Amino acid sequence: MPPDTLADSFGVHIAKIRFCAPDGLTSRQYLPAALRAGLGNHLKRTVCIKHWQSPCEGCAIRNSCAYGGVFDPALPSGHEARHGITSAPARLMLVPDRLLPSHLPPGSEFDLELRLLGDVAHAHAEVLLNCLRRSAARLPGVSGGLQLIHCTAPAPYQPVTLLPDRRVLIEFITPLRIERAIKTPPLVSGRTRRKMLTVAELDSTELFLALAKRATMVFEHCLGRFDHGIRIREDVLPAAQRAQMHKIDLREHEEWRHPFGQGREVPLGGLIGRLLLADLDAPLRHLLVLGQVLGLGKQVVFGHGNYRLLGER
Repeated sequence: MPPDTLADSFGVHIAKIRFCAPDGLTSRQYLPAALRAGLGNHLKRTVCIKHWQSPCEGCAIRNSCAYGGVFDPALPSGHEARHGITSAPARLMLVPDRLLPSHLPPGSEFDLELRLLGDVAHAHAEVLLNCLRRSAARLPGVSGGLQLIHCTAPAPYQPVTLLPDRRVLIEFITPLRIERAIKTPPLVSGRTRRKMLTVAELDSTELFLALAKRATMVFEHCLGRFDHGIRIREDVLPAAQRAQMHKIDLREHEEWRHPFGQGREVPLGGLIGRLLLADLDAPLRHLLVLGQVLGLGKQVVFGHGNYRLLGER
């Protein structure tokens, strides 16, 4: 890992998109999640001759297909045990520029980024954008439609040339959801349940370990790069334990959605607001830059865990 600079785009391409709700819109789903679901459904019906079959497992062209290679890629052989990964991360992210409400009045516009992770996703950019444009008019769980009114061609991510300072203010624009395994009672032997960290539970170690895990997964399983130099035990963990975190206006944001086809609400909230990080060594500052484009925590595929660096304070 270079100590002070980030030299290349590491295989990420970004298309900037603007949507309009000409007649207004009400969504029972989190809107970026509805956009991703609509895109996935439309894409699979477009490119897959067996689109009625749910899993892509066993398909001979799974990792090169526009649907399987982007939404449901297979892990490389022999990598299943690495970091406890059981499935490869999706090679596509839909990231809004702000926290979107469940209701948009007529004429509302919003921007988001379509982030394509790796060569396979970039190779299918045209069909992905066409399917996104068509599916936005009728989204699952949404009353009203969207029109794609502007879209740039996917361009390589342009990294910064210098890392941030050792003391930096960051703002979470969309909910941060970091998951922690919780031991279950002895009667449920061998099982664990998952819990999202609260404001009080979040610390610098949890934050940077989640960043390192996400970056490692994307580099290895989406981009095929094993020379990323992210050494969790040797570099990230000791540096994270030395770092300081000050929560300025970090708060818990409640968000519920109704996944299409399910009759129950699902919690999708998390932490939003600002926090100050200090005493940051180079590996941590590098991860903060990577996290701006690769995402942090759970549900990053539809924009959760999106943050921006506000500089030194």
